[in-house]
Amino acid sequence: MPNPKNGTVVEGDLKSFILSLSKDDESLEYKTDPTAPIIHTTLGKLSAKSKDLEENLKTLIFAIGPSKIKKATLTSTMGPPIKIDIGTISK
Repeated sequence: MPNPKNGTVVEGDLKSFILSLSKDDESLEYKTDPTAPIIHTTLGKLSAKSKDLEENLKTLIFAIGPSKIKKATLTSTMGPPIKIDIGTISK
C-alpha cells in the first residue's frame, strides 16, 4: 500500500519529485522476502531499443549488487525465459 514513510506518496510538485529520482541513484529501494528472494520488475517494453533495454538491465543489476544475485532470468510476458550470466555484465 502507498505510504508516505516509504516515499510512495508524493506531496507537492510531482514534476520536481520525478526529476529528483533521475538525479539521485540512492533514492530507490528494492525489497524482497528473505525466505523467497525474488524480484519481479519491468525493464521496458519490447518496442524499446535494444540498447535502452540493455542499459536498464545493467542499472538494475548494479543497483542491487551483482554479488547479491545468484541467478537471473529475463522474459517477456508470454515469451520463453532467457538465463543471464551476471558475471559477463560490466558497467
